[in-house]
Amino acid sequence: MIEGIYLPGVLAAGIASYIFGSIWYYVLSYSWMNAIGISEEDVQMSPFTYVITFLCEMIMAFVLAGILVYSGSVTIASGVTAAIVIWGGFVLTGLIVNHKFQRASWMLTLIDAGHWLGVLMVQGMVYAQISG
Repeated sequence: MIEGIYLPGVLAAGIASYIFGSIWYYVLSYSWMNAIGISEEDVQMSPFTYVITFLCEMIMAFVLAGILVYSGSVTIASGVTAAIVIWGGFVLTGLIVNHKFQRASWMLTLIDAGHWLGVLMVQGMVYAQISG
């Protein structure tokens, strides 16, 4: 543990959110490709991209766990609540600003924002369940 953060819970939350993201973009792959204007041939990613994605989601899970631990409430309800507040206050707003400056479609914003809301909610629920 690092100051009350249960690391197996962080690992489980990171893995679960990575799986969620894989399913999310698999289901929405054609809508996502259309929203960014690429074809299936263009979407080939380096394995490094997937490693970085996993590491970033582990960092997110650790930070969310820290927020829950330091709030004094590590429950599924507090995990979901924290996820929604963090998403609405930081993730959604940041995506909107970046996507509008990049002239991205609202569809891309909806797809990406939904993904990050799901990631954070899964992390909050899984961490609370495993560590509680």
